[in-house]
Amino acid sequence: MVQQAATCIFLAQDTQANKSVFLVTLQQEATKTADLAERFLRRADTLSQLQDEALLPVIDFGSDGKRPYAVLPFHSGQFLAEKMEKMPPPPEKTDQTDSITKLTLVKQIAESLRISHPAGLFHHDLRPENIFLGDDGKAYLLDLAVPSAPPISSLIEEMPAKELDYQSPEQKAGKALSGRSNIFSLGVLLYHLLAGHKPALPVSEWDIFEQNRVTREIPLSNVRPDLTQATYTAVQNSLWQKEWSRYETINDQIEAIEKAIAAESAPPPPPLPLWKKAPLFLMKPKIRKVLLPAIVLFFLLLLALMFMRGRANRQQNNAPSPEAIHRTTVVENLPAISLCNAYSSPAIAMSTCLMVKTDKALPSNLIS
Repeated sequence: MVQQAATCIFLAQDTQANKSVFLVTLQQEATKTADLAERFLRRADTLSQLQDEALLPVIDFGSDGKRPYAVLPFHSGQFLAEKMEKMPPPPEKTDQTDSITKLTLVKQIAESLRISHPAGLFHHDLRPENIFLGDDGKAYLLDLAVPSAPPISSLIEEMPAKELDYQSPEQKAGKALSGRSNIFSLGVLLYHLLAGHKPALPVSEWDIFEQNRVTREIPLSNVRPDLTQATYTAVQNSLWQKEWSRYETINDQIEAIEKAIAAESAPPPPPLPLWKKAPLFLMKPKIRKVLLPAIVLFFLLLLALMFMRGRANRQQNNAPSPEAIHRTTVVENLPAISLCNAYSSPAIAMSTCLMVKTDKALPSNLIS
C-alpha cells in the first residue's frame, strides 16, 4: 500500500483469524542501520500498551528473522494523499463546512499524537502519504512504530525550495525529534488542506529571509482572506522555524484548533458600516503600497504651492502702487515755482507744497 525510503505498509491476510490486517515493516535496506530494528520493536511494544480509541491497537509484533513487523486491524478507506489529489480547489467564497471539516481532520490526527507523545513516541515522517482515512471518517497513523532514521545525504546540490516541506527544520538538520516537530508537520498539513498547496515561500531574493537567514512562508491570510483570525493563529503558531516559538505541546495545538473550529462555526458578523470598512480597506498591504507614496507626494506639492504663493505675496507688497508712482512723476516734472504760483493765496500754495512733501521728500527751495 505504501513504500517509502525506510517503511513498507502492506494489506495482508491473517490466516488464523481469516481477516484483513495492516502489516507495517521496515525496508530491507533500512534494517542494516544500527539498532533501527531494535528500536522498531521497542516502539511497537510501547504502542501495544496504549489503549485509546484515537489509536489503532497493535495486534501483534515481532521479527521474522530478517525484518521487524507490526500488525494492526484493517479499516477500509484510503490514504489522505489520494484524497487530496481529488480535492477541488479552495472555494472562492467562505465555506464554513469545508473549513470545519479540514480543521476537524487535523484535530483527529493531533489527538492520536496526544496519546503517543507522553510515551515518547513521535511520528518519524508525518505527511499525507502516511495518514489513513477510514470510511468511518476517522484518521489513523499506521506507522507510529517506525523510528526516525538518519537523513540520507546526497552529493547533488538541492535547488532552493519554493515551499515548506512537512519535515521540521530540526528534523532536516538531523536533530532528535520532539513533540514540536510533529506540531510543525501538522501546521504544514493544515495550511495545505485550507490553501490547496503547501506554504509557499516568497519569490524575491530580498524577501525570503528574516533575521538569521530563516525562511518564512507566505501567510495563510494572504491566500485565504475569508477565514477567521483564530484559524490564522492556529496555523502560524505551528509553523515557526524555531522550536521554542511553536506551541509547547500537542495539547496547546489541539486547543488552538478547537478555537478555530468554534470561530469558523460562528455565524458571520453583520456587514461593517462604510466608516469602519474604509480604514480596513486602506490598511491592506497592496493599498498601502500605493496610498502612502501618493500621500507623501500630495503634501510635497502642497508645501511647494504654499511656498510659491508666499513668495508672490512678498513681491507684491514690496512693489510701489500705481498711484504713488503717478504722483511722484507729476511732482518731479513740475517746476517748484510754477507749482506754488498756481494759487493766488500763499496759504493754499503752502498747503499744497506740504501735501506733496508727504509723498516724497522735496528740495528745500520748493518748501520755502
